[in-house]
Amino acid sequence: MELKKAGEERGENYGRLKALKTQADLIARKKAIKRKKKPDRGFCDYEAMTLRQYQRLSGNIKPDIKAYEKMREVIEKKHDQYHRRRMFDPDSPIDYISGRNRKFSQKLDRFYDRYTEDLKSDLERRTAILKSFKKFFQFC
Repeated sequence: MELKKAGEERGENYGRLKALKTQADLIARKKAIKRKKKPDRGFCDYEAMTLRQYQRLSGNIKPDIKAYEKMREVIEKKHDQYHRRRMFDPDSPIDYISGRNRKFSQKLDRFYDRYTEDLKSDLERRTAILKSFKKFFQFC
């Protein structure tokens, strides 16, 4: 502090006065310590350069919490409007094991239902076996 005040009174540069008073080997040692703590981040490859740029730019972004909350509410409302679950229909026939099997059964019904209606109704009434036996014995 005294050296700084004396330099200001005489109109000299404090940094220059300090450099004249300190030894060269001490300055070299301090510079080496600084280099170890904060190495030069010169160009080494494009990947590292891209990462540094990303960290610098993302550090400058300040999030606006109010705008985020407002946008979140709008998105939730739109999601509720367009993505509603179908209501459970208790009157629909349950001929499936799981949701995946239900979808498969619906596809089968769409393509083969007109051919299998009488067979399904016979199975429900348990008369399919008798009909098949009658048909078998007619041909024999």
